[in-house]
Amino acid sequence: MKNRENDRQTLLISGVSGLLGGHIAVTALPEYEVVGLYFQHPCELAGVKGYSIDITDKSLLYALLDEVRPSCIIHSAALTNLDYCEENKHQADIVNTHSVEILAQWAKRNHSRLIFVSSDMVFDGESGYYTETDIPEPINYYGKTKLRAEAIIRDALDNYVIARSALIYGSAITNGSSFSDWIIRRLEAQECVPLFTDQYRTPIMVRNLAAALVELINSDYTGILHLGGSERVDRYNFGVTLANLLNYDISLLEKRKMKSVKSAAPRPRD
Repeated sequence: MKNRENDRQTLLISGVSGLLGGHIAVTALPEYEVVGLYFQHPCELAGVKGYSIDITDKSLLYALLDEVRPSCIIHSAALTNLDYCEENKHQADIVNTHSVEILAQWAKRNHSRLIFVSSDMVFDGESGYYTETDIPEPINYYGKTKLRAEAIIRDALDNYVIARSALIYGSAITNGSSFSDWIIRRLEAQECVPLFTDQYRTPIMVRNLAAALVELINSDYTGILHLGGSERVDRYNFGVTLANLLNYDISLLEKRKMKSVKSAAPRPRD
């Protein structure tokens, strides 16, 4: 829906105070009326109308959506900690899957476009170089919640994009933290940075990911899209490149193998 005061389309962003959500909002502000949803951390971005809400509460969320009436929803809010999701499956289901069902139902009823930020974690990592037509097979619970959410969207809507994001790096505008932030914090504190040499990703800068998602708002594209960087790199060499660019001591980077670290959630290799 267009805002009557300035004739701009209304964009609703869930998770607006997070790493990605903040960048989406700033990127979209020049062109769209931006409404942001947050849960714990208030949105303090000038020009963004922020609302604190539990996105798993259908009645509250529907009431807000009916008031705001966005022509497009970018759903970036999620529980993203793999180990937490593995150990708290019910909560992961509610936040990562049930909230999508609520949004998809409203979007269908109101002819709104839904852009869902999914994850490369929907794949098992056995082959690498995945395309949009490859069959997903998640090996951790977070990936399973994302894949179920994708199925809900495909079944409910025609006007949607499922944007599977790769590992995100870059600095937050509001709250949130990225893989590169974690490395930088440890390097600044002169702490050892353990990094896998046998886990490969295609990292994407948060600003680039946000720009791609905003570009999709008025695009004719529908379906699944993979959004990653152009380079396949292991986590250790990513750290080396980052440390060299910022003139940190690379001797603090420690090579690790995936099998040397025990975690609740299994990680895809590639």
